Amino acid sequence: TSPVHTYLLAIIIKIFGNSVWSLRCLGPIFTLITIGAIFDTVRQFSATRARWMACFLITFPPVVVLSRLCGEVFVFNPFLFFGTIWVYVRICRSRKQYIRRIGFLLAGFLLSLGVWNHIIFLPSALSLVMCYTLFLWPGIRQFLDNGFFCSLGFLIGLLPRFISAWVFGSVFFQKRPAIPPSSLTSALLNYL
Repeated sequence: TSPVHTYLLAIIIKIFGNSVWSLRCLGPIFTLITIGAIFDTVRQFSATRARWMACFLITFPPVVVLSRLCGEVFVFNPFLFFGTIWVYVRICRSRKQYIRRIGFLLAGFLLSLGVWNHIIFLPSALSLVMCYTLFLWPGIRQFLDNGFFCSLGFLIGLLPRFISAWVFGSVFFQKRPAIPPSSLTSALLNYL
């Protein structure tokens, strides 16, 4: 997992002290930022629906409960997912080519932070790329240009990971796992 959550948590604990509330405050903060991104994205298409959606998400019990309980790296996944969509809607659809390129660079960076944050984000990142490819096809030339800048942003986001692995001599792809995988029966029994 990425150190971003740990660094932010260290800053919060330094400011507010060592308490349970310090551990839990990142959840509501990033949930509210995510709701703001969702609101602004929907507002681009329908202002009335955006107001209702924001009110619903702010008061929807699972969103409220999960945002306050989650004290791990998963708190960033909705923020990075909807943040990427917000970047696409607000920046990547610009008529100016240099702003559009910066938007795709930033979108790729947010996707790489999501994958680096936790590998469980990878299907979300792939689904965003597939939805863009299938439903918003810009043509082959524009797709290659956008894909190049999105990939460049993705690599920039993973650059600290590669540098630290190279400096500390880590192996990118191990021949054998450090912990052997459990058997199918024990995995099924863990679900019970």
